[in-house]
Amino acid sequence: MDRHLEYGAGLANIGRSQAVKALGHDLLDCGLLQFGQIGKEPWRLHVELLPSYPELLHELASLTEPYVQGVDRLLAANGAQAWGNALAMRQRIPLVYCQGDELVGAYDIGHPALLLACGHEQDVELLALMRSAGRVGLEVCALVSLLDSGRDRLGKVPVHALLDFEELVQDLVSGGALPAGQGRQVERWLFNRRQGLAGP
Repeated sequence: MDRHLEYGAGLANIGRSQAVKALGHDLLDCGLLQFGQIGKEPWRLHVELLPSYPELLHELASLTEPYVQGVDRLLAANGAQAWGNALAMRQRIPLVYCQGDELVGAYDIGHPALLLACGHEQDVELLALMRSAGRVGLEVCALVSLLDSGRDRLGKVPVHALLDFEELVQDLVSGGALPAGQGRQVERWLFNRRQGLAGP
């Protein structure tokens, strides 16, 4: 990865906004972020493959650290377990993760939790996960989504996106890394998502 950050010192040296931008480009370069009509979405994010790219995984965990204040549990949606593991080890916060429809991990009553999600999940899926977590004592107080997929709240829970998806797509198109037609397709999907018209 000749253009990648010097991970570990990356945030200190280049600043958070540039590190976030570099992360988006690196996800594309590694094939973890793909564009094209895939099911109901014109894009796909393969966060589950991040362990094959430990530098990227480390940087993703670093960028997520500002959001862990006030929580004592992490909750990883399906596909986000590796991200959760990396953040849990860095912050020494216990992780609970999804395995199919089951929650795996140690938990009991009265724990504020941060939910990690990729950005392509259906709202109904994440709401069901939060209800399941609530039944075992995990109160989700915030959600961090790797990609902004057009939501700023989920029920009463604030959503924080690491990558501004629309800005990333525009940057990729202007730099020639993404065809303009595919960029417009994603922007149209994001618009429909915000209007409540898009698929999951």
